[in-house]
Amino acid sequence: VVPGLEGGGEILLTWTGARALFFEQTDPYSGATPNYVQRQVYGREAHPGEKPYILDIPPFLLLLYFPIGALESALIARAVSLFISEAALLVLLILSLRLADWQPRRLYLVMFFLLIPVSFYSLWSLMDGSQAILLGLLLAGTLLALRAESDELAGLLITLSLQHWEAVGPFLALILLWVISHARWRVFTGMFMSLFIVYGFDTA
Repeated sequence: VVPGLEGGGEILLTWTGARALFFEQTDPYSGATPNYVQRQVYGREAHPGEKPYILDIPPFLLLLYFPIGALESALIARAVSLFISEAALLVLLILSLRLADWQPRRLYLVMFFLLIPVSFYSLWSLMDGSQAILLGLLLAGTLLALRAESDELAGLLITLSLQHWEAVGPFLALILLWVISHARWRVFTGMFMSLFIVYGFDTA
């Protein structure tokens, strides 16, 4: 176990996977990746019932973590990822207000921005390095893009959120059903274009 790396398993998982794929030319989906992360998080291999930290992000979407993987120090990668998550949480709060069309009084607004970042779920996501905040930001951005009729942008954001399809699948299914029922076909154009570009970079 490297001192200072305890916890933050999700950050270590994506960092380790990106480094393995893009910089070490090894298989990021081998048993070595979860084994390393488990030892950093638990100080040992995961016991039954504990999170195994198995990388399940498709290779072409793992490209999104190339900048984090380029950092040789896991500690620096965790610090950068934590800063990004904190900034994403702030933006997510702002977008949530816009989605709800809520204009609270100043006191309520201050309480909103002070209390939600220190709530259990926010702190847990930040401590574990969970992608939940970034996924929430992508989904909120998707809804706002659809409302603004920026369908190609909505398609791009949907594609980026597929990195954890098992978590956002039901929500995306409802969005795509709405897209089909309203014949907003440009959303699919944005999805296919972004998939083509990302996959092309990954295979280059």
